Amino acid sequence: MVISKHDRHLPVAWIAKKNNIPLAVIGIGAGPLSFQPFRKAVVNLCNYAEILSVRDEVSKDFLTNYGVLPKHTILTADSAITLKKDDIPLDARLEADTFFSRIAEPIKLGSMSAYLVLINHKKCR
Repeated sequence: MVISKHDRHLPVAWIAKKNNIPLAVIGIGAGPLSFQPFRKAVVNLCNYAEILSVRDEVSKDFLTNYGVLPKHTILTADSAITLKKDDIPLDARLEADTFFSRIAEPIKLGSMSAYLVLINHKKCR
């Protein structure tokens, strides 16, 4: 979930939340978020996440000031920069493909977003 690309990533997070799938939000940048409904949605999803890491101190400060619980927020690097398709186990990619093929309305996704949500789900079972 990259905040500046919310139209691609928030739907994945909402699907995870709706289906009670544990969510990890890794290496995001955030702020400023001036549109109140969007800010509320981001805070809600960040607080739902079992793991929340941000890529810089400024993002951590913005999210904390907006209402994200500080205990949830870890400062880290943006791990997506080094992630390759082959880093994701084939069974997790197939599970993600199956899961998203059941959705009638197409969703715009970043190439790795759906897989990351489902990998986390698989490890938390």
